[in-house]
Amino acid sequence: EISSVVTLQAMKNYSFLVCGQHPTLVGALRSCLKKDSKEAEAVVSTLKKKLRNTLGEAGICPNGAASSKIERPLTIGISLGYVSRDIITQTRHNEDVIVCFIMDPLDIDCKQLTFICTDSVSKISAT
Repeated sequence: EISSVVTLQAMKNYSFLVCGQHPTLVGALRSCLKKDSKEAEAVVSTLKKKLRNTLGEAGICPNGAASSKIERPLTIGISLGYVSRDIITQTRHNEDVIVCFIMDPLDIDCKQLTFICTDSVSKISAT
């Protein structure tokens, strides 16, 4: 199966940015990948909730509810794995915001790719 990164980069309705991962996040994600699949899925679900809360603090998606800036709550997807394959996927590749955590043997090369649906961006920008 093709990784989320490859799939999303091929889609025309997503733009994305790449950044490095904070060292604490790298350590947490490495630990997550060593857990059994049920535990790892729970860790990624918690990460997804934290992302939703962060968007809420920015006033974009408060408490998962629609705000005055958007018509409806933003949907969020997450994948964790490597460039070539996902290990944990909590995305259907159709969410408003999708964060792909790409791990590498070198901490400095672990990346976070944040994909934003261009339709969602225009809805936020228009308000």
